[in-house]
Amino acid sequence: KVQKKGSISDSEFKYLKKMKFIEGRKSNIYLSFKVVQSTLNQGVKAQYINHKSFDDDYFKKIILEYLKKFNNASRKDFEALLIPKLSTTLTEVQKKSKVGNLLSMLRLENKIIVGAKKQWYLSEV
Repeated sequence: KVQKKGSISDSEFKYLKKMKFIEGRKSNIYLSFKVVQSTLNQGVKAQYINHKSFDDDYFKKIILEYLKKFNNASRKDFEALLIPKLSTTLTEVQKKSKVGNLLSMLRLENKIIVGAKKQWYLSEV
């Protein structure tokens, strides 16, 4: 049911989550690494990576690398760079919010600053 995007009951969800057969939230669940690693179906493995995406540190490194090479960027530049790499389970609104959250995290860590005309720069600190 999960692989075919069928609906599952609350008790099925709790059981599958407890057994670590699924990951994600009730509205967006997918097969876990525990299940996917043993399959020979490459499509299922690729689908897992598309759902799982990468961790925040990976995206932060991409942002910092972009700023090192190009000195500044707008939010639209970062959205064009990162949105295609984000999990396919996220909506467009969630993806844009994720980009904003990543920029805010880096700003709060004093790694980047926002300057004139809403351009992002590496911090001097």
